[in-house]
Amino acid sequence: MNLNNPIQFYNDPDVRRCKLEYLGSEYRLERGWPILITPGCDYLTIKGKAVPEIRKMFGKDDGRTRMSIPNVGNALDFSSRKGLEEFRSAFPAPEEEKRGVWTLADVEFNSKYERKVYDDAWGVYNRMEEFYNSFRTYLDRNKIDHSVKVTGQGYHFEFFVPLGTRSHELLQEVGYIPDTLEGKYNYIKPGGRRDRKVPLADGLGFDGGGRIVAHMFYELMKENPAPGGLPLVLCDTLPGITSKNMDRDCIVLDWSWYTDPLYMRVARILFSMHYKSERPIITVPRLFNDRKGEQVELALAEVFGARYNFNEAAKLARRVDGHIAIGAGEGLENLIGAYLETDLRKFHQDFDQTPQEPWQNWPSTYDPFSYMGELLPGCVRETINNPNPRMLEPPNLQKLIITMLSVGWHPAHIAGFIRSKYERDYGWSENQSADWNKYDANLRARKWVELYVGAIVSGAHDQANQNCVSAGEEQLCFDPDCGINLANNKWDVKAYISEISCSA
Repeated sequence: MNLNNPIQFYNDPDVRRCKLEYLGSEYRLERGWPILITPGCDYLTIKGKAVPEIRKMFGKDDGRTRMSIPNVGNALDFSSRKGLEEFRSAFPAPEEEKRGVWTLADVEFNSKYERKVYDDAWGVYNRMEEFYNSFRTYLDRNKIDHSVKVTGQGYHFEFFVPLGTRSHELLQEVGYIPDTLEGKYNYIKPGGRRDRKVPLADGLGFDGGGRIVAHMFYELMKENPAPGGLPLVLCDTLPGITSKNMDRDCIVLDWSWYTDPLYMRVARILFSMHYKSERPIITVPRLFNDRKGEQVELALAEVFGARYNFNEAAKLARRVDGHIAIGAGEGLENLIGAYLETDLRKFHQDFDQTPQEPWQNWPSTYDPFSYMGELLPGCVRETINNPNPRMLEPPNLQKLIITMLSVGWHPAHIAGFIRSKYERDYGWSENQSADWNKYDANLRARKWVELYVGAIVSGAHDQANQNCVSAGEEQLCFDPDCGINLANNKWDVKAYISEISCSA
């Protein structure tokens, strides 16, 4: 059968089978068609122009083009009729055998020219090959089984750690859940899509997985900070301009997956469509096990032969076992053990154990920093004065965090300061990504501090861009005449490491 559009492609039985396997679902075959028996995740999110009509079926006439549906089978059926984009929930299904940590490392190309990754996809992915190979080598060297799928802008390196394994136990020990998040995990919103609490083991494992992914990112940054001439940056930042990189091209190690509650996180599933490009893109695997259990890795030319071609992608699906690789085992346990011996781990423990100021004390403890005015660099002052949206933007947060560190603020209290802005009325309800009834303001603040402080403590970030020239190149200088030299606001990380090492 010749497949000419997303709907025909989605109704190919092997494409459907791969999706169900990727979702961790049990299924049976009826006349060759996979029928869902038990879902492997809590819900599926669908996205596309046809979604408003689907939302009306559920009594939601609001025009939104995205919807999360707890009945995974129904969601797939809706999507198959319309060729929608599909995203899996990170929150696993409640059955013991389905539970575990979906550990995902999101890697994307970024540039001053946002469409470059679509308009020159072949060129971009060829430039990313050195990093792709280095990440693969890193995981293989550490003997961690993993899968890789090709997204619209890069790759997802991923593996699953089942509940009950020693690896999962170690991730729980590494993880931390602040009290505000624990409250959300134990609360069920009437009429919400989640009808059960988040078990402590699931929440801790997810957070621990995030810390191990951050450790991986830092190690990769130290091994080669600019593979293929593409600087590695954390989250949605761009490097400064150089004579060899006028377009500010880079590879983003996107850790934002771990900055929000487990039940809120989703990622695109295998063989889902991606419509940001003029040519629809199919999310194809690059590293996978075939149906005989043998590992297969596609050459880049094979990837491109399938990602734009429905027939080639369906042919590929016939070879693919869609299950996410199981990463639990001695390799992951040894990597976690190595992390436990690092300064990064000491920082995480100090960060977790240092309490923030209670909200009643914010006016006398956190608020005075906002009133320092002309004593602060203009870029930092802008972030403080306009927290929405500046405190949702990683580059601005990084400058703020380092500046506060440089004048003696403890990382936990920097998180408290940012939280104090998130939890006041700066119009956050107008921004869907900052709806603190769904997300958690405290967690979001803590995780941004954890990411950027962790990068310095681990030696992955040397604060070299903490200067006015870099701020200007990064388009973060809002007041060139502020009179404050940003380079004078750098953190003495050695003194901090010495302090927490003595108290450990």
